[in-house]
Parts: sequence; structure tokens; C-alpha cells
Amino acid sequence: MTCATEILKTSDDSNLISQRADGYFYILQEVSKYIAESPKLTDQMNELAKLLLERLGSAFKSSTGANPSLCITDKDMIKKMNIRHHLTLFTNINGVQDLMKFFATCKLAFQSSVIAGEPNYLRWKDVLTIIREWRISLTDFVGQYVQYKESFVQFPLDASAFVYLMQVRLELEYSRLSSFEVVRDMMTKLKLEYDSFYREYQTLFGQHVQRKVYDESGIASFLIMLRSNDTQFDTYLQIYASNTLCFDLWNMFLYFSKENELNDIMVYHLALKLRQRIRPLSMTQFKTCCHIAKHSVPKIKRVNRVRAARIIQEIFHEFLSKEIYCGSYISLLDEGQAKEFLHVLLTLSWSVDSKSASCLFVLEHLIFTLYDHSSDRFEKLKCLFQRLNELHDAICVKNKPEKIIKDQWLIDYFYNTPYDLVKVNRDNYQSLCDIHKNNSWSLYIWSKFTYLSISNLDIKSSDEILMLFNQWLVEVEHDKYQDNDPLTTIFVNCIFECIISKQSKSVLSLPDIKPIIRYILHARDAESRWINKEKVDEFVETVQQSIRAVLLLEGESIWSFLYFNCFTVTSSHC
Repeated sequence: MTCATEILKTSDDSNLISQRADGYFYILQEVSKYIAESPKLTDQMNELAKLLLERLGSAFKSSTGANPSLCITDKDMIKKMNIRHHLTLFTNINGVQDLMKFFATCKLAFQSSVIAGEPNYLRWKDVLTIIREWRISLTDFVGQYVQYKESFVQFPLDASAFVYLMQVRLELEYSRLSSFEVVRDMMTKLKLEYDSFYREYQTLFGQHVQRKVYDESGIASFLIMLRSNDTQFDTYLQIYASNTLCFDLWNMFLYFSKENELNDIMVYHLALKLRQRIRPLSMTQFKTCCHIAKHSVPKIKRVNRVRAARIIQEIFHEFLSKEIYCGSYISLLDEGQAKEFLHVLLTLSWSVDSKSASCLFVLEHLIFTLYDHSSDRFEKLKCLFQRLNELHDAICVKNKPEKIIKDQWLIDYFYNTPYDLVKVNRDNYQSLCDIHKNNSWSLYIWSKFTYLSISNLDIKSSDEILMLFNQWLVEVEHDKYQDNDPLTTIFVNCIFECIISKQSKSVLSLPDIKPIIRYILHARDAESRWINKEKVDEFVETVQQSIRAVLLLEGESIWSFLYFNCFTVTSSHC
């Protein structure tokens, strides 16, 4: 052993270690058998091992990794050498020189593992975990490895080893990564398979998220790399969502919308994860999310606006449905809250989809079923008309109300009986007429309002209610037909269709309602689109026939005369 040590110390022959490396390992292994009997040999053996590793490192560096290599191929002899054991001598890597010795020994250990036919070949991660302390950066390690990569063609550094190196070195080198491109560049140099890396990196990624190794843009740059792979994007977004706050996930969605281009894979999984995380939030926390979105929306890329609106719509749906139907919601949204939520959606060019349950739900609870301190249904209706005026260009003009608005949305606005309707005074009714601005949604709602308030009237009370309606029209000063008064025309037409037309065969028994009859005829002659001209004509014809029959069979009464005049002369003479 002393001779071998002296040769390693004094020889300048560069081929010495290349051709005899296995011989020196054999000597070391044989000497180790006698250590127990003669402890004095320990120091000599350690000196020989140290010199051997130094010469191995020098040979590795000078030959660009070509040397050293094992010469013998005898399995039993290779097993006796136990080269793998000598890797335990490396506890610290203090610089490039130590790394060269380590690389050289790794190369020989890998070769011996293959020659010996070990069932579980030695892997890079096995040898890397031996090192207790790394005083060389991950960047330098990768750089040196790439320089000598031809030495490891048969046993290249794999994804699991690289992820381990990231675990022990990355956080020490970077206080916070603003881009995953640094890591991606290393992966490219190492020629790692991305799929293998993504499988190995999952646990460490969760730890990195928790410890905030990456800033927002760093996380985003990593997830963007995965956006074309449904499974990988889902997996890593779930890991991110599970290891961070809901606000962070919300901000990540907004960051994507502002800085990148959302695709269908991203939209689907972002919406899914956000729905899961949004449910436990309080109303105050949810408002904070909306406030953040409100200030981010103007910066969202135009190409992302529709997709971003779809995600936000689903988030609103999820949160509001939980609040309303799970019993934790004290009151419905007030008008101010609803306006702010709607502002976020409408700024994103939100489109109303009549076939989307979440879209209809959001519409219902941000426009129709709001919390209102007033118990006056007519006042609520006026407030609804005002809200719809504000949404005229954004929603009402673009969408037919009959395809969107559901009857159940309007329950809180309807009167229980038609008698309540005639209690509305002139000023209130006039204010409603002034508010609607011919908004198609408001007019549709008014038609529903009047129809549902009158249609269930008991036929036995029809005379009484007709008299009340007739008197009410006069009192509110809307008994004269005008083209610019669609609310009254809709109301009168509803009276006609729900009550009067159903009694055409007993018209002579109707009470004195000439103002209503006159209004109907004038609206028909003016060809108002709110009057069913065909039905009115049929009614007039039926009434005239009834009057003629009465005149022929029973003689003319004063009421017959009055009705006859109303239905046979032109409306301008009534």
C-alpha cells in the first residue's frame, strides 16, 4: 500500500490512473479487510484513498471526462472493489476541484454498477444524497456537468436528480425567482424530458409555493409552460391553489389575464379551482376580491376579456348561490354591491347567455332580487326600471327580455291583487311613466306585472274591478291615448284581454267604462304595437252584432245606444 501511495504521489504519467484505476480500488478494498486487525493501516489507507480521488479528478478534468474508466469486466472482481462505497468519502463539495473528483468517482461507480449487473442500477439521486453540504451553486453544477456530459452518456443526470439539486440549492441561490426561465434553461442544457421533470417536481413545487421561492410572475411563467397540457396544468394549478391563499389564486388569474393569453384549458381549470376556493369566503372577503378585480379589469388584454368574464361570472354564481341557499346569507345584495359586481363584468364586455344557468343566476341576483329596505312594491319597480336604464346599452339592447327574464324573478314586484294597483296615485304613476325610457326590458316587465296582477281575477269581481280601473285611469289622467305612453296602453290592453274580451257576448251587462273602451279604440286606430288589433276588431264585431240583436228583438235601451255609438262611429268621435 505504501508503494502504491508513493507512485500516486510521484508519478507524472497521465495514463497511470486511467489504466490502473480499478487496481487501486482493489488495493483499497483488500487493505480494508485488515484494518480491524491493524488500526495503524487506517491512516495509510485514508491517505491512499485521498490521493486516488485527487488523481481521478485530475484525469477526469484533463481528458474532458474521457478518463478514468474501468478496464476489467469480471463481475466478481468489480463487486469486491465496491467502488460505490468510496462515494461516501464525499461529504462536502467545496468547489470545482471537489466536483471533478466527485464526477470521476461517479463515472466509475456507474460503470461498476452496470458491469456487476446489479438489479437496481446506481442512480444520480443515490449519489447526490450522500453529499451533506454543497458549496457550489446549482448553476455552476449544471454548467460543469454539461461541459463533461459526454462522460455520462450511458447514465445521464435525470429529472429526479435535478429536482433534488433544486431542493438543496435553489432557495440558497435565489431569494425569490421572478421567472421559471432560469430553471427551464438548465433543463434545456441538461436535455431533461419535461414530462419526467413535471412528474418529479410536484412535491417540491408545493413546498416552493409555501415558502414563496417564486414571486407571482415566476409562478405564472411556470404554469404558462403547461397550458397546452390539460393534465399537467390541472395538477400544478391544484398544487398551487392548495398551498396558497384564495387571494393569491385570484391574483394569479388576473395576472394571467393581463400578461398572457388565456386558452380553454386555463379557463376551465382556473374557474374550477376558484369556485372551490371562493366558497368559504365571507362577504367582506368576497368584496375584496371584487375590488381587486375592479382595478385590474382595465388592464386585462382585449383577447382575454370574454374568457375572463366567463370565469368571473362562474365565481359570482358559486359564491352567491352558497350565500343564498346555504343559510349563511343574512340578506340579499344591496344595490351598491350589485352595481360594483356588475361593473366588473360589464367592463369585460360580458355577454348574456340565455342558455347558461350561471349567467342567468348572476343576472337574477345582481339586477332583480336585490335587498331593498322598502316594502312598497311600486317603489321597488321604479328602482328596477332605473337599474335597467343604466344597463340599457350594455345588456337590454342586445338581448330580448322574453328569452332572459323569468317570471319568478319578478315575484317581489307583483301585487297580490289588482286592487293594490289602483291605490297608486297620479304622481307615482307618472314618475314610473317618466322613468322607463322605452327600455324594452322595462316594458316587458310591466306587461308581465299587469298581466299577472289581473289574470287571476275572480270573474265575479270583474265588474267591480273594471269600474275601479276605469276610475283610476281618469284620476291619474291617463285616460286619453298617447303614442308616447306605452305603460298605459299595455295596462289597458291587459284589461281588455283578461277581462273585457272574455265578456263580449254579454257586453250589455258591462258597467259604464267608456274611458277604457274609448282608449282601446283609439289605440287600435293608431295601430299601437301594444294593442292586439285583430282581437279588438273581433270584439267590436261581436259587440255590434249583440247590439243589433238587442235592437231588433228587445228595443233600444239607453246603455245599448251608448255602446252602439262607441263601437259604430270612428274613434275620433267617441
